[in-house]
Amino acid sequence: MSANNRLTVINRVLSLMAQNPVATVNETDNSTIIDSELDSILSVFQQSTIDWKFLTETVTLSSPLAESLSSLWMYTFLFPSDYLRILEIHPPVGVSYDTRGVYLLTNSPTITFDYLSYKVSYDSFPQYFIDAFSYYVAIRLIIPLTRQKELKDSVEKDYMEKIAPSAYATEMRLKNSAQSKLNRYSRMGSPGLFYT
Repeated sequence: MSANNRLTVINRVLSLMAQNPVATVNETDNSTIIDSELDSILSVFQQSTIDWKFLTETVTLSSPLAESLSSLWMYTFLFPSDYLRILEIHPPVGVSYDTRGVYLLTNSPTITFDYLSYKVSYDSFPQYFIDAFSYYVAIRLIIPLTRQKELKDSVEKDYMEKIAPSAYATEMRLKNSAQSKLNRYSRMGSPGLFYT
């Protein structure tokens, strides 16, 4: 993770807790605690909120393991290392599958799907995500670090009424814009576009 962007998130969380910003991650007890909790909270945030477009990856698996893990499925594939969960199978018709931990089981020798990926590079996060994530971290840590329930309630209210809806609306605009461009180009006979 970029130390500067990580520090930006830590300072944003401290600000939401009505505390002074820090110049280094380990400057105060609270900044150290926030830093130690960021990665685990990030994983929860990425999985429990919307399907963030910038965290979506597409993969085709075509090299199954030598032996299937189940007699019910002919092929077993290992998920990519950054896999969190499947969003959509391509094509969606006729492909059945099951998941078991880090394994994907199917009767298809190849399978293509979109998945939510776990990223910890703050440099790849758009500002609207960092804003929403900072609020999310603050909501989870205000009580343990400050014991101020009123402050937590206020930050949570702002998150629910302003920050989360704004991040969701931005994400939907981006998804709709990408889909609109894809539809326009596919009508023109383009071989396809890839959006990152």
